[in-house]
Amino acid sequence: MDRSRSAITFCLAVAQLGASVAAQSEPALCSAEYRQTECPKYCTGYMSDMCCKYHGQTASMLTVPFGHNLAITARREWFQNCTGANLAFTNYVAQGPGAFRPLFEVGEGARDDAEGSGVYDSYMTMATSVNTFAEYVEDLSPRIRVTPQLEWTDILPYVRKMGTFQGKQLTMPFDLDFVNILLRDDLRDRYEKEAGRKEPRTWEEFAEYVEYWHGKDLNNDGKPDFGICSLNGAGPGGPQAMLMAIAATKLQYMGANTGTWFDTEDPNAVPLFENPAFKEAAELTRRFWMHSIDDQPGGWTELHEDYWHNGECAAYMWLTGSVAFVLTKGPIGVCASYPKPCITEGSPEWPNRTVIWEPTHEDGTYWEPRRVRPMGSEKVYDRQSGKMMKCTPEIDPKEDEVNCPYLDPEEDERDGVWINRAPYYYSAFQHCSISFRKDAPLANRDLLWDFVVMANLEAAPVVAQALGSTYLDPFRRSHLSEENKELYSKAWTDQQYEDLRRTFFWAGSTGNTVLPLSIPGQEDYELAMEMLLWQYLLDIGTDCTSKNDCKCRKYLNPGPNCGYGWGDDPDTALWARSRANGGSLTVDEFASKLSRRWNTITMTYGGGRAQINQYRGSLGLDDLPVPMAVDDDAWVFPLVIALSATIGFILVSIVVGWVVITYREKKRLQKKREAEYERAILAAEEESGALGHPMVLCAASVFMDLPHLKSYENLRNEGKLVFLDTLEKIQAFKSRHLIVFLSHQWLGWGIPDPENIHHNAMKEALRQVVSRCRRVGIGSQATLDDMYVWCDFTSIAQEHRPMQVMAVSSLPVYSSIADAFVIVAPSARHKNSGMVCNADTYSLRGWCRAEMLAKVCGSGLDNMYIIQGEQATLEPVTHEWLAKLDLRVFEGEFSCCAMKHKGTVKCDKESLMSPILGLYSLVIKQRSLSHIQDVYHHINSDKDRFFPDSIFFVDEKGKVEERELFGPLVEKMEEYVQSQPGTAKVIQRRSSMWEAASESSMKHMTHDIETAPQEDSDEVFDDNASESKPKLFTKGSSSRW
Repeated sequence: MDRSRSAITFCLAVAQLGASVAAQSEPALCSAEYRQTECPKYCTGYMSDMCCKYHGQTASMLTVPFGHNLAITARREWFQNCTGANLAFTNYVAQGPGAFRPLFEVGEGARDDAEGSGVYDSYMTMATSVNTFAEYVEDLSPRIRVTPQLEWTDILPYVRKMGTFQGKQLTMPFDLDFVNILLRDDLRDRYEKEAGRKEPRTWEEFAEYVEYWHGKDLNNDGKPDFGICSLNGAGPGGPQAMLMAIAATKLQYMGANTGTWFDTEDPNAVPLFENPAFKEAAELTRRFWMHSIDDQPGGWTELHEDYWHNGECAAYMWLTGSVAFVLTKGPIGVCASYPKPCITEGSPEWPNRTVIWEPTHEDGTYWEPRRVRPMGSEKVYDRQSGKMMKCTPEIDPKEDEVNCPYLDPEEDERDGVWINRAPYYYSAFQHCSISFRKDAPLANRDLLWDFVVMANLEAAPVVAQALGSTYLDPFRRSHLSEENKELYSKAWTDQQYEDLRRTFFWAGSTGNTVLPLSIPGQEDYELAMEMLLWQYLLDIGTDCTSKNDCKCRKYLNPGPNCGYGWGDDPDTALWARSRANGGSLTVDEFASKLSRRWNTITMTYGGGRAQINQYRGSLGLDDLPVPMAVDDDAWVFPLVIALSATIGFILVSIVVGWVVITYREKKRLQKKREAEYERAILAAEEESGALGHPMVLCAASVFMDLPHLKSYENLRNEGKLVFLDTLEKIQAFKSRHLIVFLSHQWLGWGIPDPENIHHNAMKEALRQVVSRCRRVGIGSQATLDDMYVWCDFTSIAQEHRPMQVMAVSSLPVYSSIADAFVIVAPSARHKNSGMVCNADTYSLRGWCRAEMLAKVCGSGLDNMYIIQGEQATLEPVTHEWLAKLDLRVFEGEFSCCAMKHKGTVKCDKESLMSPILGLYSLVIKQRSLSHIQDVYHHINSDKDRFFPDSIFFVDEKGKVEERELFGPLVEKMEEYVQSQPGTAKVIQRRSSMWEAASESSMKHMTHDIETAPQEDSDEVFDDNASESKPKLFTKGSSSRW
């Protein structure tokens, strides 16, 4: 659905209606005339079949009175005009003082309503608060499954996860909040030139950057300025948001499920505060805060916007919506109206339009700031050793290192140093999350479902701020597509839009995202942290009794909003004393007191196990298992002895008899298991010579003429594909043609090559492959007309899932049997994630490794190439390359694992086990051949990692299950091959080991391979395969490639 077009259609409809009001009265809602004339104007897109569907029906929602509700208020009238429904929105009235209390109290109000009177059908709250009354709201998962129009997976993964609890989807998300950073790019350039230091990437480097600029004149007004603008905001905002954003990168490196606030495996729920990582983060927070604008007078506007727009800060750190707001409100500069900031519209002679200074390039053009990826940490906290360790992507880290699996080679490495990043999702995240009260009338919930789906799909203009100012952020991939770019106002420059895309795609998808605290007592925990943090930052004493009491002491005459960090008369003496001597608490005292305070709060909410299970549930994990009193079978023999001493011979005999029966049962199960192993060995042997799906090829001449990569379905329908149904037919085809296997990493989600970068490189590779194959004597008379191409997008069904699965399972056969294997890996940026893809990232993909392994097992490194640019030279893959292109398939990245095996009960690694085991059997048989010897030794030198005994399967709910993968099968396969007569002898070398496999496994494949004599013509492929018959080699050409 074209969402932007739907929004424009709606706006036009409203304009047309307004123009016609004076001319004639509107027809009655949902009258026959209305259905005929008005419904077509409003019922578009998702609502195309909903004309007056809910006429006369009312559904209610508790909301907040801020711009955070724009995603639903902007679509309310449109939905009502189409469906005839009445949406009754009621803004929550805060009970406590403070400008932003409704945002933080609405969750409590929703919980009170859901647990009590049940006035409202639905609630707009923070996603974090819904988990505290999860049993009272509807699980939306069943509705999502039956509403494909919602395009659920278009929503960024961790946006979806924020609204889950123990695998149930409790909210519909409309927002994404995580801590962002802006840098004055002109100062970043000066920093490199003046200080000789590179752009900061770690928090320590960032602190040095902030301290370097603090006190310098940054806007040419002759006054000292500030290192950082960091909003001292509401609720858990301010320095505690900064503290946890820093601590997250040091405490969490193995993924969201390990936890940052608590260790998810700790039944006592001891907070992760009394450790070197948290203390380092606290010290860094203090360094930033002492060089911030927090000691300056002002309220929301001044502290949130004006200091930055006036050029008085070197950096800006706050939430995504705030960063977007200050970027688009206006440029950095000083006008004649200073200290009132410049504005972007109005008469040029107005003082706030008369620019006196602005950051500029050498040519005088405006130098805009940059949104950068949040900082990271070079060292992380190893919870087993209790030490800070260096991060490395290596699976076998050194003694002072740990493996950090979420490192980005493009962004997270510099000068040999790796940094761990973990985007921190601030606790006020998703103010606009919609939940349904479970006991509300079903008809009302159905109405609301259609409304929130429609509003969610039509949110692109909202998050682009095309419908008004809002702090809501893009939360769908499509919100940042080229198609929707036009929705963003002219205030968004190309650079700002690209920075936004790159940062959001990373933060919304990385598995190392840090989710906010979402357990009972959430606000109690957060207020305790903030209260003690202010005692650590400032010398305000330790007798303050609340967060506001502590925070307001930094003012001489605290006002009503001092708890938000707003005031006109900050105590400058207090700040000077605190900068010089520190706060009222040392870092050790802060961590210790905070830990004790949290432990006390935990006990008031049911204790450690209850709270850790709530925390695990917010991460999608099951409850911790209840510990067993004893382990395994250790109790059997002590029990027998005890019984014999106390009960007597009869009961002992019974128990002994039971032990004997148990022993026999174990032996039976062991025998059964051995039989299963034997069947697995035979199956792997059989499959090593079988073709699970026809090999589908495209003529190189056709492939070269394509304007871009076309899908299997398009080329099939155009009659441009060749289908080879059996190994015999492939062999016959290979005697006359050259088959080239193209292997690459997709550059987009659902689109393999959006910018045509890979297709251009593929065409260049094919041109060079022909001449190289001639030189090595393979197809000495071959031309492009004799060449056929296998490429995943063109050769595998994209729409029919069962066919796709069969073809994917045959990838090892395809890649091994081809005459040439080309890795296509030019440097290019992934369209959706923004990650740079190249040879390094290609070799991280599990299926790419499987393709490479099959190739080298089949024919060694012969005719294996790599191309790394659209006009680059084709390079042969040598033994040096082999060390770089990791072939350990099961340590590679698999999409199914990244998606937590959504919709499947089997991991791709399990599907690959049998084909890889079959490959290994062929390697063993041919290990004496020169082109296989290196491969054999390469595998055997690291056999445990090539063939892992087991894998860990993580499902959608976060439940972890260890599953046997190879177990003892590798050793048993070696024994089996050695025991078979004749298998150790050298089989005559073929162009691929699969040719040998097809001979030795013929007895297993009567269902796959035709037994009739092979026809000596081109009828071995589909009659409709192409518009013209492929050209064959002449009789004098080589008969073997």
